Amino acid sequence: MSDPFSNHADDPFLGDGGGGAPVFKFVEIGDTISGVVTKIEQRTDMSPDGVAKTWPDGRPMAVFIFHLDTDEGERRLFVRGNMVTAIKEAAAGRSTIGKLLTVKHNALGDKKPGKYPAKLYKAKVEDAPARTAKPAPAAAGGDDW
Repeated sequence: MSDPFSNHADDPFLGDGGGGAPVFKFVEIGDTISGVVTKIEQRTDMSPDGVAKTWPDGRPMAVFIFHLDTDEGERRLFVRGNMVTAIKEAAAGRSTIGKLLTVKHNALGDKKPGKYPAKLYKAKVEDAPARTAKPAPAAAGGDDW
């Protein structure tokens, strides 16, 4: 018999940690994500078989994980390759933390023998719109909690 109080698949706070916020993936040209950057992590990039990716000189390749507050909730954006260039150009030397970041998959690069064409991106970094706090709903049954 399962215990309904220990199954927290629908509540990431009480759950076992899982993988974090959903990851946004660019599937089609035109796919776009926009959200306020709340945090950026840097990790060593890994291949699908779990091996760390490295440059020809042996240095590890990095992947940046942008945490975005979007209209659909928190999303993670794994930033590498051409997307790094697009975001750095859009940021123009400014921090992106607390800014509204919009990234669009706008084209495919040239196809190279034996490889898929690279995804190309455009990015925009703007001041985040002002947000107002919403009052919490009143607890049912009063304040005796």
